[in-house]
Amino acid sequence: MRCVALTALAMLMVLASVTAQASVIINVIAQYPDSNLAPGVGFYLCGTAPLSWNDQLPMTKTAANTWSAAVKIPTALLNESQPTWAMSFKVQADSAWEMGMNHRVTVAWNAGSVTKTVYPYFQTYAGKEVTLSNVYSPQLNNTRDVWLYIPPAMVENPLFVAERVLIMHDGQNLQPLWNVSGHIDALIGQNEMEQVFVVGPYNTPDRIAEYTYSVDPPYGGGKGNQYLDFLEQTLIPLVAGQYQMLTGQENLDMGGSSLGGLITCYAGITRPKRYRSLICMSSSFWWNNGDFLATIIPQLNNQSATQRYYVDSGNSGVTDDDMTDTSAVSTAFLTSRKGFTLGQNFFWYLQPGGQHNEYWWSKRLHHPLLWLYGRPQVNNE
Repeated sequence: MRCVALTALAMLMVLASVTAQASVIINVIAQYPDSNLAPGVGFYLCGTAPLSWNDQLPMTKTAANTWSAAVKIPTALLNESQPTWAMSFKVQADSAWEMGMNHRVTVAWNAGSVTKTVYPYFQTYAGKEVTLSNVYSPQLNNTRDVWLYIPPAMVENPLFVAERVLIMHDGQNLQPLWNVSGHIDALIGQNEMEQVFVVGPYNTPDRIAEYTYSVDPPYGGGKGNQYLDFLEQTLIPLVAGQYQMLTGQENLDMGGSSLGGLITCYAGITRPKRYRSLICMSSSFWWNNGDFLATIIPQLNNQSATQRYYVDSGNSGVTDDDMTDTSAVSTAFLTSRKGFTLGQNFFWYLQPGGQHNEYWWSKRLHHPLLWLYGRPQVNNE
């Protein structure tokens, strides 16, 4: 259940009161700048048991821009026979519900206190687009512009820290051809996906070389590792220096199409400790006589199974959007004995009628976004 009007929630949910002694304390901290809200506004928590969607738990201001509340998890919910408990919640500023997906925290029996920090926002419906001009790459000795999508929570709440960062290649095509901001704004606004910060480096006249890891005699190529070094050593630190974001392996994702899909899947396999999730759309797995299937797939290891891969293609147009090679690569992932399971950490999608262009990539972009950044609801959420 999503957090909607209080009167509707009263009709939809009745939570029994729980008086058992707490076994675990959750400290929930909400950070928000005073200047963005009316003076003296109060903050409250509502949520699933042991909270309630109908009654507010007051939060106490404990520092500048910081409010806190301790939520006791009773032994009736968390005990030896039920050793974990997932709680969903939202923040209210007086009577205003925060926007976006419910927050969720999972606690374990005898784990002690768990701290969850959230950055609520209440009135911003759309993210913001920013372009960084002439970003220099010492690895490639060239410059390019970089398109950024700043999620709604960060637009309104400058203290927001982005926990999910998505690098998308061919940044000059992301808006308007892919309509990336429109897709994300709509899904966040419908409470279907979490906040994500997008970093979209433009391609350059050397695109073929930068998006390929080996030389294909008719086309050249082979600067893929220098390009990935540029992203990791120069671009992400540059953006993180201007915007608050986490950039560890559990935070950083990558996505691209065509050769951009190829370099994305290559980055995931060869740098598994750097990226959490990979979106490989209509990937050019044909490159260098199918070199990816022959030499890169064998590099999969047990670390790879901790990642998530989205691979897709269409089945129409020139070469049927490389459907045959995509099928072969997907099958190789799933039969690699490295822990990949279809629908869990590997998603393989065929778009009927899909062709190799931005129009079709935009039409199915919601699939990887929801798979990577959406989530099922639990516990009468």
